[in-house]
Amino acid sequence: MQFLEGRLIVSPSDLTGFLECEHLTQQELSAARGELARPERDDPMLDMLSRRGLEHEGRYLAGLRAKGLRIVEFGFPKGTMADLIEAQMDTVGQMKLGVDIIYQGTFFDGRWRCHPDFLIRVDRPGKFGDYSYEVADAKLARKAKAAAVLQCCVYSEQLAAIQGVEPEHLTLILGNNTEEELRFKDYGAYYRSVKRRFEDTIFSPVSPSPLGGMVGVGGYITYPDPVDHCRICRWIDVCELRRRQDDHLCLVAGMRRDQTRRLQLAGISTMAALATSPAEPVQGINKDALARLRRQAKLQVDRKDGAVLNFEVLAPLGEHLGFQAMPEPTPADLFFDMEGDPFVGDDGLEYLFGITEFETPPALAGEGREGVMKGRGDDC
Repeated sequence: MQFLEGRLIVSPSDLTGFLECEHLTQQELSAARGELARPERDDPMLDMLSRRGLEHEGRYLAGLRAKGLRIVEFGFPKGTMADLIEAQMDTVGQMKLGVDIIYQGTFFDGRWRCHPDFLIRVDRPGKFGDYSYEVADAKLARKAKAAAVLQCCVYSEQLAAIQGVEPEHLTLILGNNTEEELRFKDYGAYYRSVKRRFEDTIFSPVSPSPLGGMVGVGGYITYPDPVDHCRICRWIDVCELRRRQDDHLCLVAGMRRDQTRRLQLAGISTMAALATSPAEPVQGINKDALARLRRQAKLQVDRKDGAVLNFEVLAPLGEHLGFQAMPEPTPADLFFDMEGDPFVGDDGLEYLFGITEFETPPALAGEGREGVMKGRGDDC
């Protein structure tokens, strides 16, 4: 997301980011306006994933070259309006020539900036002749994910406007060297709904809220609630600092977002307030769950205010629940922990491991024999 010559330019990754976290969208919009500085995140894992993503694209491109196809490869355009317009014209020019594959082309309609990995020629008539193009995008994931599909939907919509016909399919080139072909129309309605909400949000006035969040379209306030996307987000340190400064309820271990909302409606908005709140019911939260959250908040507040690591041993949940579901401990208990690496080589590194036990068959009991060895192997 950026402003070019006074115009806000967005990308498919901005759309998927909006779906993951609307506060992220407001942060990015503020940064684009120059109101905030985008933080730099030094994360070796993210760097490694980016490198492997490029290697994955490169292997697929090499496979296409090995087939003798006519391939045109573009470099990443510079960041001016004129450069983006020229890059699209070059991409369209190659489409008119009917080349087999266009790698890293550019679509730019004055608002959306797109760089699909691959445009693949198919035998379906379009504006330029008895052929048209479909989008294929390389992803490290082993299965199709919503964000990847939405990105391809943006590319496909832009492509349709250029070639005069909607692509029938979009293809995800997955990290396990398989391809998943999806029908564009199957996802079109959902995509248009998400895109409409996104554009309504970012192209409407946005201003800081006196409460510290960001006020978006319709006057709602976004807050940096923790979500799964946080682990790969450049804003993670900024948001974590904000939550700690606010002593936010999400810091309570085991707290769900719906419980946070219900506590806030009841006038309990911080971890400290929850720790000292009276033992009164809160609508929508189970009595036992509320008591557990209150005790947990108190332990964390006490730990923050003192040097002693406090703990509380909870009563058993009941027969066959929690630790009660485990067998009685014995000296022969075995604990085993092993991790693989899905990004080693082409197929990832997995392990085959087993557990061996000894049994004494009834016929051999008392004869001094050590018994019979039995093995079991499982995929890890």
